[in-house]
Amino acid sequence: MQDKNKIIIGTLSAVVVILVIVLFAKSNPANEVDTTAVATTTVSGTTTTGTATVKPATTTATPKPAALNAQGTALPAQFVLMVGNTYVLPEGSIFTLKNVNDSRCPTDENIACVWAGNVTVKANIKKGSYTKDIEMTVGGASYTHSGYKITLDDVTPDKGLQSVVTKEGEYKLTFTVAK
Repeated sequence: MQDKNKIIIGTLSAVVVILVIVLFAKSNPANEVDTTAVATTTVSGTTTTGTATVKPATTTATPKPAALNAQGTALPAQFVLMVGNTYVLPEGSIFTLKNVNDSRCPTDENIACVWAGNVTVKANIKKGSYTKDIEMTVGGASYTHSGYKITLDDVTPDKGLQSVVTKEGEYKLTFTVAK
């Protein structure tokens, strides 16, 4: 009975040594190669050997969380508005598209424009009692509000023939908001 106890104790000793080595190898971030732990104990003439191999820890970089807009989308984010539509900016302000002024040159063949024209929009930013009316032009300067840059990137539809009138409610304007 004593011999069986000594064998069990010897085996447990080997297991403990291996576990200590394995835990150290896994917790060591500098561990770049396989680590093999071998423990041998001899009790009453009986030898017990244990082996364990630990693979290097693989690290995956955790990306820094991106700034998010109020809808939970990573910034920069694009959004499309039509007249009367709103967009909630990252810090909670409400951006409302008020109207569109399209002075682009029609595509009629018999019209020669001196100036290509542009699309200008009027919008409103509101949060609580704060209200600010702004004007933006496609491809023009951005407007910065509370550290967020708002840019008017594009408008559809393209300017067509002079005889085809695009109603204000038909315009779709693409904006970008970035930190």
